[in-house]
Amino acid sequence: MQSIRKNAKFILLFMAFAFILWIFLELGMNIAGVRVGKPYQRGIIAEIDGKQISFDFYQNILNELIENERERKGELSDMDMAILRKRAWEELLWRVRFTKIQEQRDLIVDDNLLNTIIYSTPPPEIMKDPSFWKGDSFDVKKYREFLKDPASRQIVLTYARTIMRSYPIALMNVDITSALHITQEEVSKDLELKLTKYSFKYFNIRFYKIPAEIFKYNEDSLRKYYEKNKDKFKKKESFKIAYIFVKFEPSKRDTDVVIGDLDEIRGMILNEGLSFEEAIKTYSMVNKYKKDTVFISKEKNKKFKVLSKYKVNEVSKPEIIGDTVFLFKIIKKDKKTVKYKAIALLITTSYDTRAELREKAKNLLEIAKTEGLKKAAESYKMKYNQSKEIPMDLPFIPGIGKYKSIKEWIKKGKKGDMNLFWTPEGYYVIEILDKVPETYLSFDEAKRRVKSSFLRRKRKEFAEKIAYKILNGESYEKQYVEYREFKQVDFYKPVVGLYIPESILGALSSMGVGERRKIEAPGGIVVLELIEKMPPSADEISSRLNEYFQKYLSEIQSKVFNAFQSELKSEEGVKDYRSSLLE
Repeated sequence: MQSIRKNAKFILLFMAFAFILWIFLELGMNIAGVRVGKPYQRGIIAEIDGKQISFDFYQNILNELIENERERKGELSDMDMAILRKRAWEELLWRVRFTKIQEQRDLIVDDNLLNTIIYSTPPPEIMKDPSFWKGDSFDVKKYREFLKDPASRQIVLTYARTIMRSYPIALMNVDITSALHITQEEVSKDLELKLTKYSFKYFNIRFYKIPAEIFKYNEDSLRKYYEKNKDKFKKKESFKIAYIFVKFEPSKRDTDVVIGDLDEIRGMILNEGLSFEEAIKTYSMVNKYKKDTVFISKEKNKKFKVLSKYKVNEVSKPEIIGDTVFLFKIIKKDKKTVKYKAIALLITTSYDTRAELREKAKNLLEIAKTEGLKKAAESYKMKYNQSKEIPMDLPFIPGIGKYKSIKEWIKKGKKGDMNLFWTPEGYYVIEILDKVPETYLSFDEAKRRVKSSFLRRKRKEFAEKIAYKILNGESYEKQYVEYREFKQVDFYKPVVGLYIPESILGALSSMGVGERRKIEAPGGIVVLELIEKMPPSADEISSRLNEYFQKYLSEIQSKVFNAFQSELKSEEGVKDYRSSLLE
């Protein structure tokens, strides 16, 4: 005890130092950002080409899409929301990548440019408004006054956002166009080829028209073919999974809430003097049913059976049809039609229900880890889904869809692994049942494929022999050949009855009169014989050149721009944390 008293000062100092050191190392490093959790634990929804993107950025995009869609449709269904979540994800990828391009290429709309565009180019809805026109002239003065009016603020802000989004894209399109360097002279040559009139003989030998019965073969010949071409008969890397799908769908409580709301509205109509027409304007949440409109339901329509129960001028009880609950007022009816008005509210999955479904999915995973996925499904009386073998290179998972995060987990995982995934439609609890590496199929396993491949080669060889005879002017097996003679046709518009027209035009344009040529085609061989070639006149080319040039340029631009847009939305180089963050 005496020794402890003597050293108590040093012991206390050591404990204090250790405590301060712990605070510095354990807490200070987190505060300083030296030691951090996983990205999704810090609110990161994705890493796109190495850049971390916050959940808030994604949520803002989603909210923007929801707001626009509500303006168009009114209340949104669960299916609408699932579609919007997918669109928001694509939009997120697009915006992040395009913003980087904007910065690199200085495609920025600053305040001065924005004001110039707004003042010089009115929004489409203003241009369509007759009150802004004096005869054939746009009233610029009135438009300037409109811009200064505080009541116009929301319209102007919406237009400004549209410009901020669309103008850089337009500039990018101009950049793409200028980079193409397509001249009228080049296009003129293409137009000349398409306006040239050709007369030619056309021999089309399709492999499928050659019957297998004309070839002699047996199991030995098939086996020899298999041994020589073993690489053709590989079984691709594949996997099997089992899964439980916890769908985002309204609970009975969610449905009862909507029914209760409509019961209350019905009571106000029947007992408090509220007119049905006023109730439509005030309470109906689906745009189609927000106006005082009379609808007609015919005998075969789903609504007809429900509507026919009620008398004329009667207000129905709440009726559920699909994901919507209706109050109907019958205007007129006969045996085959019912005219009615309606108040409509959508049944949607509430936040409380979504939270319950999330817990349910988590519980299913925990039960599956100890008792197996099938038992977990049974414990909640849910469907246990088991896939067949799925090729690893298939771009989607049958029954689930195209989700890169799930596919990557399967690729990296092993048999027996289980995980929970969030998707816009609901939660998937997945188990990897099996993973099979790429292997050679045995002859017996591949026998059907071997026979098909063997006959395909035989048919091609036979078709080659027929083509050789035609090229050399010899007699040939006409029963296997489609023969036609085309006279003075051009390729400016599609030619009916021609297989692979672009390849045929390419061949005819470089052939001399009397020449025959063979063209390889998917599933067949085509032989051509040029009889006559009549180039267009200079006047004919010049009369169509401007229109053709614009169309040609537009098609090229569209293809390039669409490819560019697809690249911006590509999942390559993306780490998707939605399942971890939104679970």
